[in-house]
This record gives sequence, structure tokens and C-alpha cells, in this order.
Amino acid sequence: MEGTYDVYCLNQKVGSVEVKEKGLFYVFHAKCKVDERGMYSLVMEHGDGQVNLGIMIPENELLTLRKRFPMKRAGKPPLSFYLKDRNCDDIIDILNPDVPFLMLHRLEEAYLEMHENQHRICFKKSRKKEK
Repeated sequence: MEGTYDVYCLNQKVGSVEVKEKGLFYVFHAKCKVDERGMYSLVMEHGDGQVNLGIMIPENELLTLRKRFPMKRAGKPPLSFYLKDRNCDDIIDILNPDVPFLMLHRLEEAYLEMHENQHRICFKKSRKKEK
């Protein structure tokens, strides 16, 4: 499972993720370049399903993610990685540590909602302005 994998967004290669073993964990380090502004999460697909690894954080001109993940939950090869656009009717845990502080400005358009007996923050779907 160790190695460098391509990351895709809408069937286009937008970056790569390096996977290394460290003890009982895999360490993921992803770097991507996306033309459209927004909030994206990195998803890993494997032979048993898929795992959301977390929200990409803006760093200079790139979106990056550094994540440790338990080997026993990583699934079986083959692996593939893609970015999921988080700018549409999304629910995020209030205390989720993966939500970067740089995205707090989105809270202006957010609202609280009960979901599985917990309060969650829900973001309205963003609409692009027509020219």
C-alpha cells in the first residue's frame, strides 16, 4: 500500500497523495491544485468501500492534507483517491477537528440542524453567479 497515488477531481488528475507506513498507521500526505475555490475532502476508495480522510487545507497555492489513519481500517487494495466538493448541502460535526479555521467564514450562511440526536452545522448549497 505504500507509494504515491494520483488524486482526481471530476475525472481530472489534480494532485497526488504519498502513503507511508508508520507503526500501526498509514500516514497520508496529499497535495492538490484545484482551479475552483471551495472546500474539498479527500476520499480514499479501496476494495472494501471508501473512507473520507478529511478536509483539504489551503496552503500557499495548493490544497493539502496530512493524516494518520489506522492500518486495520484502511481496507484492501486497489486504492484510488479523489476530491469531493464540500460546497453543497453538507453536514459537518461542530467539534470535528478536520474543519480548518480558514473556512470559518462559511458559518455566516450556515444553520443548525438536529441529526441523529446531535446538533450539526449544515451549509447551504453554493450557487455560481451567471455571467
